[in-house]
Amino acid sequence: MLMGLRLILSFLFCVLIAKTGFAQEYNYTNYDVEDGLAGSTVYAMCQDKDGFMWFATEAGVSRYDGTKFRNFSTSDGLPETEVLCLFADSSGRVWMAPFKSTICYYYNGKIHNQENDSLLKKIPINNVIYAF
Repeated sequence: MLMGLRLILSFLFCVLIAKTGFAQEYNYTNYDVEDGLAGSTVYAMCQDKDGFMWFATEAGVSRYDGTKFRNFSTSDGLPETEVLCLFADSSGRVWMAPFKSTICYYYNGKIHNQENDSLLKKIPINNVIYAF
Protein backbone atom coordinates (compact mmCIF):
# COMPACT_ATOMS: atom_id res chain seq x y z
CA MET A 1 0.00 0.00 0.00
CA LEU A 2 2.77 2.43 0.94
CA MET A 3 4.67 1.53 -2.24
CA GLY A 4 1.59 2.29 -4.38
CA LEU A 5 1.12 5.67 -2.70
CA ARG A 6 4.77 6.58 -3.32
CA LEU A 7 4.41 5.58 -6.96
CA ILE A 8 1.29 7.74 -7.41
CA LEU A 9 2.92 10.73 -5.66
CA SER A 10 6.08 10.36 -7.79
CA PHE A 11 3.96 10.26 -10.94
CA LEU A 12 2.00 13.38 -9.91
CA PHE A 13 5.23 15.17 -9.02
CA CYS A 14 6.72 14.41 -12.46
CA VAL A 15 3.55 15.56 -14.22
CA LEU A 16 3.49 18.85 -12.30
CA ILE A 17 7.19 19.50 -12.93
CA ALA A 18 6.73 18.85 -16.65
CA LYS A 19 3.72 21.20 -16.76
CA THR A 20 5.62 24.09 -15.12
CA GLY A 21 8.58 23.50 -17.45
CA PHE A 22 6.41 24.26 -20.47
CA ALA A 23 5.22 27.50 -18.87
CA GLN A 24 8.76 28.92 -19.12
CA GLU A 25 8.83 29.25 -22.91
CA TYR A 26 9.22 32.73 -24.36
CA ASN A 27 7.08 34.23 -27.08
CA TYR A 28 8.95 35.35 -30.18
CA THR A 29 7.69 37.50 -33.01
CA ASN A 30 9.51 37.38 -36.33
CA TYR A 31 9.34 40.72 -38.17
CA ASP A 32 10.12 40.92 -41.87
CA VAL A 33 9.78 43.26 -44.83
CA GLU A 34 6.04 42.55 -45.00
CA ASP A 35 5.72 43.98 -41.47
CA GLY A 36 7.57 47.17 -42.41
CA LEU A 37 11.22 46.34 -41.70
CA ALA A 38 13.50 48.07 -44.24
CA GLY A 39 15.34 44.89 -45.26
CA SER A 40 15.33 41.19 -44.51
CA THR A 41 19.01 41.02 -43.48
CA VAL A 42 19.64 42.68 -40.11
CA TYR A 43 23.30 43.40 -39.36
CA ALA A 44 22.88 45.13 -35.99
CA MET A 45 20.30 46.43 -33.57
CA CYS A 46 20.19 48.67 -30.53
CA GLN A 47 17.73 50.39 -28.23
CA ASP A 48 17.89 54.14 -27.67
CA LYS A 49 17.18 55.97 -24.42
CA ASP A 50 13.55 56.60 -25.50
CA GLY A 51 12.91 52.87 -25.90
CA PHE A 52 12.91 52.73 -29.71
CA MET A 53 14.48 49.64 -31.28
CA TRP A 54 16.81 50.39 -34.22
CA PHE A 55 17.74 47.87 -36.92
CA ALA A 56 20.60 48.21 -39.42
CA THR A 57 19.73 46.39 -42.65
CA GLU A 58 20.95 46.09 -46.22
CA ALA A 59 18.13 48.39 -47.35
CA GLY A 60 18.34 51.16 -44.75
CA VAL A 61 17.71 51.69 -41.05
CA SER A 62 14.42 50.89 -39.31
CA ARG A 63 13.16 52.38 -36.04
CA TYR A 64 10.50 50.33 -34.26
CA ASP A 65 8.24 51.88 -31.62
CA GLY A 66 6.54 48.64 -30.57
CA THR A 67 3.74 49.04 -33.12
CA LYS A 68 5.13 50.20 -36.44
CA PHE A 69 8.40 50.74 -38.28
CA ARG A 70 9.81 54.05 -39.52
CA ASN A 71 12.42 53.47 -42.23
CA PHE A 72 15.34 55.73 -43.15
CA SER A 73 17.17 55.70 -46.48
CA THR A 74 19.40 57.96 -48.57
CA SER A 75 16.48 60.34 -49.09
CA ASP A 76 16.47 60.88 -45.30
CA GLY A 77 20.22 61.58 -45.15
CA LEU A 78 21.86 58.17 -44.95
CA PRO A 79 25.09 58.20 -46.99
CA GLU A 80 24.24 54.68 -48.21
CA THR A 81 21.36 52.26 -47.65
CA GLU A 82 23.47 49.34 -46.38
CA VAL A 83 24.24 50.02 -42.70
CA LEU A 84 26.47 47.58 -40.79
CA CYS A 85 26.61 48.93 -37.24
CA LEU A 86 24.48 50.92 -34.77
CA PHE A 87 25.19 52.45 -31.38
CA ALA A 88 22.89 54.49 -29.11
CA ASP A 89 24.75 56.92 -26.85
CA SER A 90 23.64 58.52 -23.59
CA SER A 91 22.91 61.86 -25.28
CA GLY A 92 20.08 60.41 -27.35
CA ARG A 93 21.99 60.02 -30.63
CA VAL A 94 21.93 56.81 -32.63
CA TRP A 95 25.23 56.37 -34.46
CA MET A 96 25.26 54.49 -37.76
CA ALA A 97 28.11 53.02 -39.79
CA PRO A 98 27.15 52.47 -43.43
CA PHE A 99 29.15 50.12 -45.66
CA LYS A 100 30.55 53.20 -47.39
CA SER A 101 33.48 54.36 -45.22
CA THR A 102 31.62 57.03 -43.28
CA ILE A 103 29.57 57.57 -40.13
CA CYS A 104 26.36 59.42 -39.38
CA TYR A 105 23.94 59.78 -36.51
CA TYR A 106 20.24 60.39 -35.89
CA TYR A 107 19.41 63.17 -33.46
CA ASN A 108 16.29 65.30 -32.94
CA GLY A 109 14.48 63.90 -35.96
CA LYS A 110 17.32 64.32 -38.44
CA ILE A 111 20.18 62.23 -39.79
CA HIS A 112 23.46 64.13 -39.50
CA ASN A 113 26.15 63.09 -41.98
CA GLN A 114 29.46 64.45 -43.29
CA GLU A 115 27.65 66.73 -45.72
CA ASN A 116 25.45 68.54 -43.18
CA ASP A 117 27.52 68.30 -39.97
CA SER A 118 30.76 70.30 -39.68
CA LEU A 119 32.27 68.06 -36.97
CA LEU A 120 31.68 64.85 -38.94
CA LYS A 121 33.20 66.54 -41.99
CA LYS A 122 36.51 66.84 -40.11
CA ILE A 123 36.74 63.12 -39.28
CA PRO A 124 38.75 61.21 -41.91
CA ILE A 125 37.56 57.60 -42.28
CA ASN A 126 39.51 55.33 -44.60
CA ASN A 127 38.09 51.89 -43.73
CA VAL A 128 34.72 50.29 -43.11
CA ILE A 129 33.60 50.64 -39.49
CA TYR A 130 32.54 47.31 -37.96
CA ALA A 131 31.94 48.39 -34.36
CA PHE A 132 31.54 51.48 -32.18
